[in-house]
Amino acid sequence: MSVVSKTWKSVLNSVPDSHFDVDTEIPSVLCCLMDPYGCKRKKAKGLRNHLTTWVDKSMGVCHEHGNHKKCIIECFRLRAILSRFHRYKQAAQQTVHGNKEQEQEQVFDDRIELIAKNYVKKLDLNYKIYSLSWYHFHPTTLDGALVVLNLCNCGLEIPASKRLSCFQVLRLSNVDLNGLAGHLLSICPSLETLDIKSCKNIKHLQISSNFKLKNVVLGFQTEAYTYYIDATTLQTLHLYEIPQFLEMSILNGAVSCSNLKELSLCSTYHTFITNKIIETLISKFPYLEELTFSASFDSAKILKVSSHLRKLSITLHGNNCVKEVNINTPNLLVYLYSCTANNIPSTISLNSTQLRVANLELNFSCGMLLGRSWFLKLREYLGNFTPVEELNLGVKPHSEMGFLPGDIREAQTVPSSSLAKITHLRVVDNPSVMVDFIALVEGLLLCCHPLTLSVTASYPPNINYMVKVIYKHLMSKEDQNANYLSDNHNDCLQQRLKSVTIKRLIGTKNGQKFYAEDLTVLPTDLEEVKVATFELNWLLEN
Repeated sequence: MSVVSKTWKSVLNSVPDSHFDVDTEIPSVLCCLMDPYGCKRKKAKGLRNHLTTWVDKSMGVCHEHGNHKKCIIECFRLRAILSRFHRYKQAAQQTVHGNKEQEQEQVFDDRIELIAKNYVKKLDLNYKIYSLSWYHFHPTTLDGALVVLNLCNCGLEIPASKRLSCFQVLRLSNVDLNGLAGHLLSICPSLETLDIKSCKNIKHLQISSNFKLKNVVLGFQTEAYTYYIDATTLQTLHLYEIPQFLEMSILNGAVSCSNLKELSLCSTYHTFITNKIIETLISKFPYLEELTFSASFDSAKILKVSSHLRKLSITLHGNNCVKEVNINTPNLLVYLYSCTANNIPSTISLNSTQLRVANLELNFSCGMLLGRSWFLKLREYLGNFTPVEELNLGVKPHSEMGFLPGDIREAQTVPSSSLAKITHLRVVDNPSVMVDFIALVEGLLLCCHPLTLSVTASYPPNINYMVKVIYKHLMSKEDQNANYLSDNHNDCLQQRLKSVTIKRLIGTKNGQKFYAEDLTVLPTDLEEVKVATFELNWLLEN
């Protein structure tokens, strides 16, 4: 049996006010179950039996009250694994595995039937598929109290007649809907949030004004399908991985939502956004306050937005280059722009008297070489956003990037009083593989004098070594004899940097999660560092 409960962070509430928390031993057991090659069969079987016993004991709270009194279960999360199936085995062996899969499905059904005897408000099921068949979930087994249903990696058996009248939130990811998506919506009259991503067997999805939907998320990653939305109550609409022919449908009557306030479009790399499309969307939804689009832009090289928007987010795919950005949005509060580092717009015209937050995200491409002109261009671009309450810069380095011959400090000779006042500089992704990472950080620090600097890694999660190098580099002012770099590149930096404090540190120490704030010294016994944020105090210059 391979049922796994990875985390049950939300509690099982019984009447009147008792709750149940789950142990922390599950992750290590989970790893053993997922890797049959890492342990012997007998050991793996013992772990599975131990885990099953533990889960049954954990769910004992559902038995305690008997039939005369039901528990109120605020949230029940189940993470399950269907066994690996070695496809190269013979057909005769497949029958054995098929029986095993049926046995595993019965295990899932038993546990769901157990909680179904109680009042469940939120159900979160996620099945990792290591077999040829899917687990099929039957929502009819649940009491009418269910409000939130999250399903991932399974098939959904949609009831023929029963109404799920209490459903308010439905999130489906990689779920087989068997062509009955429309019927599913028809039996959920109280639905307010619908999130469908990477789902299968959806030919057409129609959402009418009969529903109370306020939030809709549609993803087309697995297969394309047509849609029609006519809902006056809808406030947010997010469309992801939209093929070109579907993207045009939103302009041609596929969406009729007069009260829409937030719209997000994420297109494929082969789909182009034009100024005409942006203009049409803004005029089509008169109450739109937030617009986000992630796509390639057309060849006009000039991006124009004129509207009443309060938040605008733009992400350009690949090496798509926009030379000029013209934004006429007097009420704009938040502006976010993301592009490759070598495609920073040469000109930006931003007409907004209320702008509070401006974010610039730069993704460095393979083989990109940085030089004096690039830092000058970045500094000039950032100067367009002063004054604002918060100006943030995020960069994602690439392992195969470098610097042109010459000293980047030549571009940083202007007084700090004339620099854009950056609130936060964030370096993310995998900086530890970049040879000239320190040179990049120093160039950015001299370019914008941020109040805080954070270093974060998504994969691998350990940036311990790089954080130590940055810390020593920043703190070398305290030790003039320190020689952390092969040359004196840090001279210019130290002439302007007054003091450094470790504002936040997240990592691992003695096998436990470590979190600390406002440190003056970097701990030396950390096993892993995931996030490090430095507070920088700069010297004032005339």
